[in-house]
Amino acid sequence: MSEEIGTERLSTAVERVFGISRNQQVRGTTLARQHASQEKTAISLTRQPQSYGPKAKLDLDFVWNWFHNDCDLITVDKSRKGFYSRRSFRCAGKLRLLVCQ
Repeated sequence: MSEEIGTERLSTAVERVFGISRNQQVRGTTLARQHASQEKTAISLTRQPQSYGPKAKLDLDFVWNWFHNDCDLITVDKSRKGFYSRRSFRCAGKLRLLVCQ
Protein backbone atom coordinates (compact mmCIF):
# COMPACT_ATOMS: atom_id res chain seq x y z
CA MET A 1 0.00 0.00 0.00
CA SER A 2 1.22 3.44 -0.86
CA GLU A 3 1.08 6.54 1.32
CA GLU A 4 -0.02 8.52 -1.74
CA ILE A 5 -3.52 7.06 -1.52
CA GLY A 6 -4.16 9.09 1.63
CA THR A 7 -2.13 12.19 0.74
CA GLU A 8 -3.55 12.53 -2.78
CA ARG A 9 -7.08 11.68 -1.56
CA LEU A 10 -7.43 8.69 -3.89
CA SER A 11 -9.15 6.30 -1.50
CA THR A 12 -12.52 6.60 -3.31
CA ALA A 13 -10.88 5.84 -6.66
CA VAL A 14 -8.99 2.86 -5.23
CA GLU A 15 -12.22 1.57 -3.70
CA ARG A 16 -14.04 1.93 -7.01
CA VAL A 17 -11.32 0.48 -9.28
CA PHE A 18 -9.81 -2.25 -7.10
CA GLY A 19 -12.65 -2.97 -4.68
CA ILE A 20 -10.50 -2.37 -1.59
CA SER A 21 -12.52 -0.74 1.19
CA ARG A 22 -11.27 2.29 3.11
CA ASN A 23 -10.74 0.24 6.27
CA GLN A 24 -8.56 -2.19 4.30
CA GLN A 25 -6.59 0.71 2.82
CA VAL A 26 -5.95 2.26 6.25
CA ARG A 27 -4.94 -1.12 7.70
CA GLY A 28 -2.63 -1.76 4.73
CA THR A 29 -0.83 1.56 5.07
CA THR A 30 -0.34 1.09 8.82
CA LEU A 31 1.05 -2.42 8.25
CA ALA A 32 3.38 -1.08 5.56
CA ARG A 33 4.67 1.56 7.98
CA GLN A 34 5.18 -1.07 10.69
CA HIS A 35 7.10 -3.38 8.36
CA ALA A 36 9.29 -0.52 7.15
CA SER A 37 10.18 0.53 10.71
CA GLN A 38 11.02 -2.96 12.01
CA GLU A 39 14.60 -4.17 12.00
CA LYS A 40 15.36 -7.15 9.84
CA THR A 41 16.79 -9.61 12.36
CA ALA A 42 15.54 -12.75 10.67
CA ILE A 43 18.02 -15.37 9.51
CA SER A 44 17.64 -16.39 5.92
CA LEU A 45 18.99 -19.64 4.58
CA THR A 46 19.88 -20.06 0.95
CA ARG A 47 18.54 -23.01 -0.99
CA GLN A 48 20.84 -25.79 -1.97
CA PRO A 49 21.39 -26.05 -5.71
CA GLN A 50 19.55 -28.74 -7.63
CA SER A 51 22.72 -30.77 -7.87
CA TYR A 52 21.84 -32.01 -4.36
CA GLY A 53 18.73 -33.58 -2.92
CA PRO A 54 15.68 -35.12 -4.57
CA LYS A 55 15.77 -32.86 -7.63
CA ALA A 56 19.37 -33.74 -8.47
CA LYS A 57 20.11 -35.36 -11.79
CA LEU A 58 20.37 -39.09 -11.39
CA ASP A 59 23.61 -40.86 -12.08
CA LEU A 60 22.92 -43.14 -15.04
CA ASP A 61 25.88 -45.47 -14.57
CA PHE A 62 23.51 -48.28 -13.63
CA VAL A 63 21.83 -48.03 -17.06
CA TRP A 64 25.20 -48.12 -18.83
CA ASN A 65 26.34 -51.13 -16.79
CA TRP A 66 23.05 -52.97 -17.30
CA PHE A 67 23.13 -52.59 -21.10
CA HIS A 68 26.78 -53.62 -21.30
CA ASN A 69 26.92 -56.40 -18.71
CA ASP A 70 23.55 -57.77 -17.66
CA CYS A 71 21.05 -57.36 -20.50
CA ASP A 72 20.22 -60.55 -22.43
CA LEU A 73 18.55 -58.63 -25.26
CA ILE A 74 21.77 -56.97 -26.37
CA THR A 75 24.16 -59.00 -28.51
CA VAL A 76 27.40 -58.07 -30.19
CA ASP A 77 26.97 -57.20 -33.87
CA LYS A 78 29.43 -59.55 -35.58
CA SER A 79 28.34 -58.65 -39.12
CA ARG A 80 30.44 -55.49 -39.12
CA LYS A 81 34.04 -55.70 -40.15
CA GLY A 82 35.36 -52.77 -38.21
CA PHE A 83 35.11 -52.01 -34.54
CA TYR A 84 35.15 -48.86 -32.50
CA SER A 85 38.46 -48.01 -30.98
CA ARG A 86 39.05 -44.92 -28.91
CA ARG A 87 35.75 -43.31 -29.82
CA SER A 88 34.31 -41.20 -27.07
CA PHE A 89 30.94 -39.58 -26.62
CA ARG A 90 29.05 -37.77 -23.90
CA CYS A 91 26.30 -39.76 -22.18
CA ALA A 92 24.48 -38.53 -19.06
CA GLY A 93 27.03 -35.79 -18.49
CA LYS A 94 30.07 -38.06 -18.55
CA LEU A 95 32.62 -38.69 -21.27
CA ARG A 96 32.48 -42.39 -22.13
CA LEU A 97 34.61 -44.58 -24.34
CA LEU A 98 32.77 -46.64 -26.94
CA VAL A 99 34.34 -50.06 -27.30
CA CYS A 100 31.34 -52.21 -28.34
CA GLN A 101 29.54 -52.58 -31.67
